[in-house]
Amino acid sequence: MNAKSTDEKYTELIGELRLKLNLLADKIAPKVYEYEFLKQ
Repeated sequence: MNAKSTDEKYTELIGELRLKLNLLADKIAPKVYEYEFLKQ
């Protein structure tokens, strides 16, 4: 994905996508350690 674009719609959508990905990562992070996919 492009980091920057002059297209306003693309910039808006990519910002929203990144926000949702961060929220999802925060939600699943505890389970990653609980089910020992990663060791702390």
